[in-house]
Amino acid sequence: MGDRKETVSLATEQDIDAAILRLINPEQRVLYFLTGHGERDTENQTDTSLTQVKAALQNKNYIVKLLNVGSEGKVPADAKVVIVAGPQRPLSTDEVAALQAYLDKGGALIVMEEPRQLTQFGDAPDPLADALAKWGITLEDDIIIDTNAPNPLLAYADPQNYGAHPISEKLRNLNPSSRLRVR
Repeated sequence: MGDRKETVSLATEQDIDAAILRLINPEQRVLYFLTGHGERDTENQTDTSLTQVKAALQNKNYIVKLLNVGSEGKVPADAKVVIVAGPQRPLSTDEVAALQAYLDKGGALIVMEEPRQLTQFGDAPDPLADALAKWGITLEDDIIIDTNAPNPLLAYADPQNYGAHPISEKLRNLNPSSRLRVR
């Protein structure tokens, strides 16, 4: 494309598409995954990691980096978007303030939070959820269950019918009686 070219190592559709995207959009955009609160891992492949998401983003010409806003004190100027992917511990008010300052400058934020009972938040306040509420976004502690099961509140943790899986592992010992709202 003009004086630019891309070389692909394999002639797969995905590799060719990724090369074409890099030629059409030569500017590499930097995307940060927040770290420091037990977020989903983008570096080491496990059943719950986001390594495939990272690879897909890199194929679309994104530079994917990690950001510990608690130690950095701010979001880097090159950030096109910051992703908060399932923190297990709450962000501090200073970290949320740094994210707010980034958003005030036109930044973008993707937040994926687990229901509180599946995290290590305990009774600690969640400054990020409070900030999201100010922005008009309300997080609920919703869990999807199978209402066709004989006992729908236990269906998600029934290994005989659904098998053992990392997604439902944390749900096995959850007492749904008073903490879950069924709609």
